Amino acid sequence: MNLKYTTFDISKKLDISERTVRRRIEKLINIEKGRYEVSEEILQLIEEIGKSADRLRTPSGQASDTLQTGEAPPSETGFDHVEYFTDNEYQEFHKRLSEYPLLKEQLANSKEYLDTLKNELEYHKSAYLRQLDIHEKMIDSVKQRNFIEAKEKGMDDTD
Repeated sequence: MNLKYTTFDISKKLDISERTVRRRIEKLINIEKGRYEVSEEILQLIEEIGKSADRLRTPSGQASDTLQTGEAPPSETGFDHVEYFTDNEYQEFHKRLSEYPLLKEQLANSKEYLDTLKNELEYHKSAYLRQLDIHEKMIDSVKQRNFIEAKEKGMDDTD
């Protein structure tokens, strides 16, 4: 698969400023009114790419130069963008694509389980708060009872 680089990526790789990268590209490629003008270096590079491809054809009979550019005539595909996979990439893509419905279902089940756990947590929290309130009331009543018993026995220190 052909790697693509931004001017930022190129500047970091070559350890030069992004502005310098843009100036160098502008020297090699000029676009005016939808027309491309390229330097001699770019022409030679395009020729080398064409020679290295050796005009091979794919098993379906498609010319390899179509594969090089990543474009196919819109009438053939009906899409503006075509991307090609190696066999390994296709196998991985197919595997991920077939796993998608299962993963989507698992995610939905996980969300339901999480909602259930949240509801349980909320229930236990409210139950704990009720018990805490009951215990506080019991402690208050025990304190009042102790005060009354101490008063009856004459053990209070307020006199």
